[in-house]
Amino acid sequence: MSRLDSQSFLIVDATPVDAQVFVDGRLLGSAGHLVARAVPLTSGRHVLAVIAPGFKPYATQFATDPSFPTRIRIALAPE
Repeated sequence: MSRLDSQSFLIVDATPVDAQVFVDGRLLGSAGHLVARAVPLTSGRHVLAVIAPGFKPYATQFATDPSFPTRIRIALAPE
């Protein structure tokens, strides 16, 4: 198995808790549902988006590595 095919983990800490969290366009769930959860992903580059009504959307690119989990903390700003 190559490094790019290895499994990595993503931990997302986001507010508000009802924000919807997407990775590579796929819904992972609400921020509240994902608290303290390590979501498995393939290693490599990904796109994270977090949206909630009444808040400015957030998007970023990130890379995962199998040697350690990637943790992203987001507090959406009100519109």
